[in-house]
Amino acid sequence: MKNEDSFFFEIQGNPLESPSVVKKLEFSCNETLNVWGGINLMPQILRAMEISDPPFYARMQAFYLALNHDGILNERCSSQILLDLFFGTQSFGLYPLTVIDEIKSLEKQGVSKTKPATPFRGSHLEGLWHKHYMNGDVASLAQNVKNALYEYGIPFFQEKIMEAKSAGEERFVTKEDVPKIVNDVLTNNLARRRSEGKMTGEWIVYAQNEGQNFYLCLAKHNDGDEEIREKIERICVREFPFLKAGGASLSARD
Repeated sequence: MKNEDSFFFEIQGNPLESPSVVKKLEFSCNETLNVWGGINLMPQILRAMEISDPPFYARMQAFYLALNHDGILNERCSSQILLDLFFGTQSFGLYPLTVIDEIKSLEKQGVSKTKPATPFRGSHLEGLWHKHYMNGDVASLAQNVKNALYEYGIPFFQEKIMEAKSAGEERFVTKEDVPKIVNDVLTNNLARRRSEGKMTGEWIVYAQNEGQNFYLCLAKHNDGDEEIREKIERICVREFPFLKAGGASLSARD
């Protein structure tokens, strides 16, 4: 079974390079369809890249081979999430193994370090799921510190208040107390949150279909639902047509 559709695809180059490059690939989607009736786009993207920019292709190929040594990035991973992993690592300080670890947890091959997966509730992404991955960057760390402070407060400080009340004394924070307070906020609270599986981070967006997970893309908390949906429709729907058919409820809503 063949598909003769023409396909244009733009790849954003490394924004840290000067000038930033947008690679525009054009190729014909005439490959054999996959078992879900979709097109295997990644081999074609790589083939077009090999022709247009061999050194860049070599970097991408080496990255995927190193990252996928145990085969976790299989045919249920879209081309979009593979590209997100590569460019996120190259340009934005992504730690790709944190994503791989959470995918393994969803595949029952490992233990998650973040809170459980949850479904999207907005109309644009209804039917899809997201799982947090902890990237270890400053933004993720700050969000977890904020959440932990809201949930646990500062136990060391609260203990000191209770001790003063029990003794009937008025006490003040000393210079020696400050490092202990900071340690409680930054280290102990994060350890509490981690032990309870409540660490938050950015998102792995995925669909469920016929008892299997299909990994679509990476997204940030501040990405709009419409932006994420556009990203999915540009590539993922071509690879996994059940998304458009409503299997994961991405059917058109106007």
